[in-house]
Amino acid sequence: MRRRRLTIAIAVAALALLATGCGDAWRDDAQPTRTPAPDAATDLSPIVAPGEPFGDGAFLVGPEIAPGRYLASGPGVCRWARLERFGGAMADIVESAWGDSPAVVEIEETDAGFFSLHCGEWTRAP
Repeated sequence: MRRRRLTIAIAVAALALLATGCGDAWRDDAQPTRTPAPDAATDLSPIVAPGEPFGDGAFLVGPEIAPGRYLASGPGVCRWARLERFGGAMADIVESAWGDSPAVVEIEETDAGFFSLHCGEWTRAP
């Protein structure tokens, strides 16, 4: 159990590095880039709208993804976590799993967020 939570914590940290542009530094073909930081006070638009399919990333339950049962399409090892809050602590994880796709998850109305890595596209289950 401890190893699985550590894996999720590492995955969340890796995603944060990729999202900020720091994750490509290890690649041989990586080119230095300067990405202006978004203005957090003005750019709070949702990444996706509730009901739309979504992929890898961290999402807010409610504004970006609706509660419900979801199926992942991706091949390979899928890592996901339901989050109580976005504090970065292991205690913030309500439930998590990793394993071969396709994965199935029930995102609850009480979840603050959902994190996914290498799961492919998530769609609402019928």
